[in-house]
Amino acid sequence: MYWHSKMQISYKVAFFVGFSTSMLLFTNLEAATKLNHLKQIPKNSINSTINGNSSLNTIKLTAVMHNETKKLVSETGISKKSDVEETNDPLEPFNKMMFEFNEVLNAVVVRPISIIYTNFFPQIIRKGLRNFVNNLRAPAVFANDVLQGETERAWDTTKRFSINTTIGLGGIIDVAKTWGIERHKEDLGQTLAVWGVPEGFYLFLPVLGPSNPRDAFGKLVGGYFDPVSRWMYNIDQEEWIYARMTADYVDQYSSVMDELDRLKKTSVHYYAAVRSIYRQKRRTEINNGIVNEAMLPDINYRF
Repeated sequence: MYWHSKMQISYKVAFFVGFSTSMLLFTNLEAATKLNHLKQIPKNSINSTINGNSSLNTIKLTAVMHNETKKLVSETGISKKSDVEETNDPLEPFNKMMFEFNEVLNAVVVRPISIIYTNFFPQIIRKGLRNFVNNLRAPAVFANDVLQGETERAWDTTKRFSINTTIGLGGIIDVAKTWGIERHKEDLGQTLAVWGVPEGFYLFLPVLGPSNPRDAFGKLVGGYFDPVSRWMYNIDQEEWIYARMTADYVDQYSSVMDELDRLKKTSVHYYAAVRSIYRQKRRTEINNGIVNEAMLPDINYRF
């Protein structure tokens, strides 16, 4: 047990060291990306600012930049505020590499398992599994409700957990929902956002998917808010933690698999579309808005 704990600690330290090193290696890419974007602007448009009235030429240069931004928007399929500044993706080469890694992982491993899961297990069983996993999250959701000062939502979480754990046969049946008590999501990333911690730059993590420094920290530390995972860890049953995480991911991926396929076919820039959807989804969750069925599967890393 002693050496097992040592290995767990070493694994975590290695992960954080690797993560920090990646940040240092790729931070300088932001300047290179911006420089490359400026090089794409017609030279005669920039040179026109050298002579003449400075205010007028500033307007001309701004117009050129606006046109370049509109061009980028049309190429990537991003709308609203998702322009060059909004993307905030200085680690794009690294993120795209991790994005492609996840695409291969999903295609080779997750998708075949999801197809088998969908075809061989009826909807009622898949729904029961989803309800059961969601019910296990309730204590962590409650903790974040309290940390955010959301007393009414914390009370709703308490009622849902009590009702579904007892009458709902351990959470397999969502009785609370039929009684008008809807489920909501909360995590440490949202709590940090409520406390004023900025999201930072876009970050795509292997296996875990789209994120940012704030949410990545929330995923890594948030597992300690989960008493079920803590209990399994204390009784030396870590394999059940990973089994639960895998089942959760496969279930969520299978539920959005078709939507992701349509998004890939209809998007001019699939990577940018995923990035945009993730940010919109997170902002809606942080603001306690109604989120439709997410097109991106969530995966919460639990130690």
